[in-house]
Amino acid sequence: MSKRRVSYYFEPEGSSHFFSAHHPMEPQRVNMTHELVQNYGLFNKMEILRFDKATEDELKAIHLSDYIDHLIRVAPGNVSAYNSRRQAYDANEDCPMFRGVYDYTASSVGGSLGNRIL
Repeated sequence: MSKRRVSYYFEPEGSSHFFSAHHPMEPQRVNMTHELVQNYGLFNKMEILRFDKATEDELKAIHLSDYIDHLIRVAPGNVSAYNSRRQAYDANEDCPMFRGVYDYTASSVGGSLGNRIL
């Protein structure tokens, strides 16, 4: 029987994004989880991974090109200009638009794909 490997993926940049007041993905929760992993010495028992961001083509392979283009362009300062498109993409409280949403998405997908270990 082969030994199971436990991997840990943490993107420091991802812990700095504030989604919205009632969204469960709060920077505080992400940072607290990371601190627990460190303080309990779990780093020594896991394979620590960093992945590069997914490319635009990889994102467009699983999402509509129009949606990815929307994520590239939209930001809190111009979100009102994109309100009609937000509704088309169901970008509500669960999927808020915030500064860096495209980079955050590309990092998350890169970690999920896990095909390029840095």
